[in-house]
Amino acid sequence: MATRFFIAGLIFISVAVCGLKVAGQKLLWNDELFTQVETIDRLGFPEIIQAKFPEGNLSPLFYLGQKWICALADYRLPVKWRGEFCIYEPHGQVLLRILPVVCMALAMALIFWYFAVRFSFGTGFLSLAVTLSGFSFWAFMPEARPYALWVLLCALQCMLFWEIVGGQNAGKRWPWLGLALVNILLAFTIFFSAFSVIAVAVVLFCYQRRQYLWYSFLVTVLPLAICAMYYFLAKRTYANLAQDPGSILLLIKSGLALVLSGALFAQRDLILTNVSPFWFYFLAVGAGVIGWRYVAGRSASCHCSLEEKGFWGLLGAFVLMLAMALTVIFWFLGWKASGNFAVAERYFIFLTPFAVFLVVLTARLLWRRAQEDAGCRLMVVVGTGSVIALTSLWTHIQLMKWGPFWSV
Repeated sequence: MATRFFIAGLIFISVAVCGLKVAGQKLLWNDELFTQVETIDRLGFPEIIQAKFPEGNLSPLFYLGQKWICALADYRLPVKWRGEFCIYEPHGQVLLRILPVVCMALAMALIFWYFAVRFSFGTGFLSLAVTLSGFSFWAFMPEARPYALWVLLCALQCMLFWEIVGGQNAGKRWPWLGLALVNILLAFTIFFSAFSVIAVAVVLFCYQRRQYLWYSFLVTVLPLAICAMYYFLAKRTYANLAQDPGSILLLIKSGLALVLSGALFAQRDLILTNVSPFWFYFLAVGAGVIGWRYVAGRSASCHCSLEEKGFWGLLGAFVLMLAMALTVIFWFLGWKASGNFAVAERYFIFLTPFAVFLVVLTARLLWRRAQEDAGCRLMVVVGTGSVIALTSLWTHIQLMKWGPFWSV
């Protein structure tokens, strides 16, 4: 256990140092500058807690953290921002990104630690390799916005969810109370967290109905109520900032027209930015193989293991979240057609931690299914290694496209 903690600590420090170095090279851009000038510099703690700031996301947890860091450092943006898309401010480029860098580094270290403790060192290092290859971890780590905190909380949500559906702790109190706390923190981070809260709740209801009903208020009802409160507050803000899209029927009609024209498919990068296309291929093939072997095994009185049940539960939650993400993209297509802003890929970053867990669990289950067949195990190793290598290359190419905003 001590060795696992030590390695996780090394991962945290290494990623954090790397992230802060990248943060120092990346220019402050429009969204970060708007948050700093209009919210952090202008308002005090009471106004932020009361959500009296002009952001699209009014959930205050991240902004309170940023305000606290700036208060400790006695920092205000030293240059006047006149609406430039990006500016060079070397001190702010590091200071304002400390919180997101720490959150993302902690998420990556925790994912390794969890798999190393729950399964094995090998599984832990596999999870580290998958995590390091992911685009979202690197793209949104040096960004003074709530996304890194969202990833950290979603990673914790995955762990606690797995303890209930795939571990042996469904009957214990701590994973349920831990999941309730994480869901509540998610609700105070961004109202889009309702997607993962709902998906997890549906699977928990199907898997552990009796226990879920006991904890449903804390795990689901209270977080969704908080999300709804901040959503309607944000909707009021949007009503002041955006053009009126008209009736819901008109919005749906506009969205359908764009879907039929192929616009929805053209928005595929909104999802693929957070879940590598190679992860999708691997999950589709792996789930098919695991499912086929399970169906074939049942005829020989082979029972689905607890780990496999957990895998299918996690996959079910991921598919539900993916369906909700596609629904939001459809809705925003109609919103954009009415002359308003478009949806961005970072709104779906909650998919990334769940995808990492699924890729690692898929590789682990395929390895176990191969049993003593050396040829099958070699195929699993080559296939998993190829997915990680191709995803790393894809991530590198995507980050290079962001080049102008990554260095002075």
